[in-house]
Amino acid sequence: STVSRMKRSLLLNFGKRDAYRFIDRVRLRVEGGRGGDGCIAFDNFGAGRKRPCGGNGGVGGDVFLVADRQTYDLSVSARHFKAEDGDHGGSSQMHGRNGRATVVKVPLGTVVRKVSLRPNDWGDFDKEYSEAGDLDSHHAAICVARGGRGGLGNDIESGGRRGKSLRNHKSPGSRGSVAFLDLELKSIADVGLVGFPNAGKSSLLKCLSNAKPAIASYPFTTIHPNIGTVIYRDGEAYTIADIPGLIGGASENRGMGHSFLRHIERTRLLLYVIDVSTYHEFETLPAEASEVPPPSAQFQLLRHELRQYSPSLLGKRCMIVANKIDVDGYESGLEELRRGIKEMLKVQGADEIADLPQIFPVSAKRGTQVARLAKAVRDELEAIKLEEEEMLARHEGDPDLLLPDGTRLGFERD
Repeated sequence: STVSRMKRSLLLNFGKRDAYRFIDRVRLRVEGGRGGDGCIAFDNFGAGRKRPCGGNGGVGGDVFLVADRQTYDLSVSARHFKAEDGDHGGSSQMHGRNGRATVVKVPLGTVVRKVSLRPNDWGDFDKEYSEAGDLDSHHAAICVARGGRGGLGNDIESGGRRGKSLRNHKSPGSRGSVAFLDLELKSIADVGLVGFPNAGKSSLLKCLSNAKPAIASYPFTTIHPNIGTVIYRDGEAYTIADIPGLIGGASENRGMGHSFLRHIERTRLLLYVIDVSTYHEFETLPAEASEVPPPSAQFQLLRHELRQYSPSLLGKRCMIVANKIDVDGYESGLEELRRGIKEMLKVQGADEIADLPQIFPVSAKRGTQVARLAKAVRDELEAIKLEEEEMLARHEGDPDLLLPDGTRLGFERD
């Protein structure tokens, strides 16, 4: 019937939306494998002569979280991961096989916190969080659940000097450790695109990289971060993220502001994408008649939201991408942007004029001047990487050192 077809269509569409949902936070239960039991067995040498030969149980497998550069979000296959149990010991001194470890791949920039429950004075429990690790490099790993120890068999050689009273004794394997984890993805890319809705971030991402984001002429086309990889001819590559468009009040969590802003914290470089095609509208229309602020106001508002959320974000290296130069009259918008930024820096302090960000006029829609922007981004990332290496060499082992992308050094992993 028509109603049945409509219900089936709704279910299919819901499934498609859920399949492409970007997951940046998840809670997991992880459990190490149980150790195998020891075995009681005897070799018979005749005439009542027996020799203990029961093998030990195998050790349970561990659970590891491993950072993988090919994994882009926390859409893991399950919420509960358990490593393989160790096999039981056997006769003839056959020890049980150790359980295989379980490896859970997570994106680079994943912060791991262990969740524990502590009884309170009201007969309830309070949640306590403790840092367990910060997976910020390819193949970085942390063991989050240990496997249980294998039980001992009655074999004299493997069990050491055991008295006659233990000849008929074996021990069971112990359970693996259990942990509840909160995983949060903070560092999703080397470069973050920041801008108002419909500023052209998705078009720029598609033009620069291999990503295929949804693109349309209305605001809020991007509702989850899109990740792309920019690959150069010599094999060098970096990742770039299209952060969903910010709105006024994002720092107060309007429009899912906090969930978007935290993705910016651990990027190395920010690209402010500014729509310079809007200024000519303001020359003929009152300000309240346009939905998009003039170019310089866009930049100021974006910086204001970042400052309100975390003042350290203003210290990040940045560039300004003046987009939509394919629209007639963009020159006035570009000039207004340059003039407005210089005035803003003068108000903030004369010393900051030297920190005037580079402005790159581009047309993401037509690809105009995008190659020049890509080269400049690579040069800037290489300079940042060199700066991080020098800082690391000067302060090796300093637990209080923060790199420009927000990575904390000297953290001890389990």
